[in-house]
Amino acid sequence: MKRIYLDQNIWFDIKIGRFDTSLESVLKKIDRNKIEIIYSPAHCEEICNSYCSPNISDHISIEERDIRIKLLSKVTRNREIVPYPNDFKIMHSFCGREGPYIVLEHPTACFKRVYDNYESNKVGESAQQCSVDKANEVAQDVKTKLGHANIITVLETDPAANALLLRNLTTKLIHSAALNQLIKSNIKIQPCTAQVKKIIDDKIRSIRSMQGEYYFNKAEGILNSRNKTNFSSEGFDICEAVVDAVILTMIELGYASSEVSMSSLHDNTHAIYGVYCDYFVSRDQKLLKKLIPAYEYLGINTKIINAKYEDWQTYLS
Repeated sequence: MKRIYLDQNIWFDIKIGRFDTSLESVLKKIDRNKIEIIYSPAHCEEICNSYCSPNISDHISIEERDIRIKLLSKVTRNREIVPYPNDFKIMHSFCGREGPYIVLEHPTACFKRVYDNYESNKVGESAQQCSVDKANEVAQDVKTKLGHANIITVLETDPAANALLLRNLTTKLIHSAALNQLIKSNIKIQPCTAQVKKIIDDKIRSIRSMQGEYYFNKAEGILNSRNKTNFSSEGFDICEAVVDAVILTMIELGYASSEVSMSSLHDNTHAIYGVYCDYFVSRDQKLLKKLIPAYEYLGINTKIINAKYEDWQTYLS
């Protein structure tokens, strides 16, 4: 079974029937015996963002929200990729107990969970904004030079870029470890209120103080062996840390950076889920400029389809 992951802009194509893409054509062409289109919580987060984000003035209506949710359901037949099993009906497990999983869940239920925990997005958006701010500090001539450079070569040969990536990955691994330890201690981390954030920050400081060298060495090992071993097979948490660190490093270097932290956050999340699919489809050129070299640098085999130049519907059968 081949799996296809659609970026948010492709879902808009389907919804309004633009670029010769429509719900009818997708449903008619897809061979359900060979192809599975899946959605993720990130898709519901983007719908939720359009529905209730305090950072936008023109919110979508309840009716529009429900139309977008129903569209996800019709095309995916409620197949969703999630990091953790919870109480879902599991259809497929990628890495055993380490996730992620393909589960059966109607997008309405996923949306409700996202909406109930929407406050938690402030934490992720804040962290993303730090990277966006760092990118804004990069001199324009450096950004221009990077825009024409092979970013993979930069990451592999430039000591400063390599050190930044190593530092970012170490931080991501420590953050992931902190969350996992809190969850195993039955501490509720959702929604991520100010009080919960303090608990997480305290745990991160503790781990960094006591095990910082361990996670630094782990990050170094992952990067050094990225083309020899499949890091994504170690589980969703590791995959999330690695992909996020690489893309954030690109952003901080000023390479194809986004001025909108929430948009950048969603791009990264889609990129992480895409690792576990056979095809990733997007027409967002700024995202693709980061995604293509990130996947190549990490040795990820997902085929990236630029819908601006290629008809992704040919892969439906």
